Amino acid sequence: MTQEEFMNLFKKMPMLFAPGEKYHYSNTGYYLLGILIEKLSNKS
Repeated sequence: MTQEEFMNLFKKMPMLFAPGEKYHYSNTGYYLLGILIEKLSNKS
């Protein structure tokens, strides 16, 4: 999956519950953080 495909999928993902209401572990945030670091550092 490309970063663009991931971002399009991520944008469409519904929230499972309101922030602070419950906890759900997911690696999605770490993948998103990796994309952000790549963009800011101009490195892949």
